[in-house]
Amino acid sequence: MGYAGDLAALARKLGKGGVRYGLAGGAALAAHGIARSTVDLDLLVEKEDLARADKVFLALGWKRIYRSANVSHYRGGRAGRVPLDVIHAFRTESRRMLRVAVRKRVPGGASVRVLRPEDLIGLKVQAMVNDPERRWVDSLDIETLADKGKRLDWRRVVEYYRIFGREAEGKALRKRHRRT
Repeated sequence: MGYAGDLAALARKLGKGGVRYGLAGGAALAAHGIARSTVDLDLLVEKEDLARADKVFLALGWKRIYRSANVSHYRGGRAGRVPLDVIHAFRTESRRMLRVAVRKRVPGGASVRVLRPEDLIGLKVQAMVNDPERRWVDSLDIETLADKGKRLDWRRVVEYYRIFGREAEGKALRKRHRRT
């Protein structure tokens, strides 16, 4: 089916199934107009909706290969199916991310719920803390989001950095990119 087809099918089926989700990762960057190569789809899914989401993923040809309290990973059981990574939304912040997600058109014309740039930055900060070897990729994504963001909520951005003990980095980012 391919990347655009997978995304369109997911958006349609998750919406019909009443699953609260938001597109994250490289695909979300692309939805916000940032060119970014990616080989998988990342979703944030409300924890209470995981069982319904799992049925959608399985019906569309993905197979779950891993699940923890925080994440699930799926791989394509059908030829050409892109990998799917699911972050479980159960904390206050991640649930708020889902509530404020916006609708965007993505390649293939699908209307998809996408996390806001500030929230994508927050997830990138968390990813850097969890896996320091990815810092250069996540830092570049953050800089690009900050540069492209017309009206970022800098209070939220700096708060994400504070949560992970990196408030000074968040303030430096704001100083580099804040428009007057």
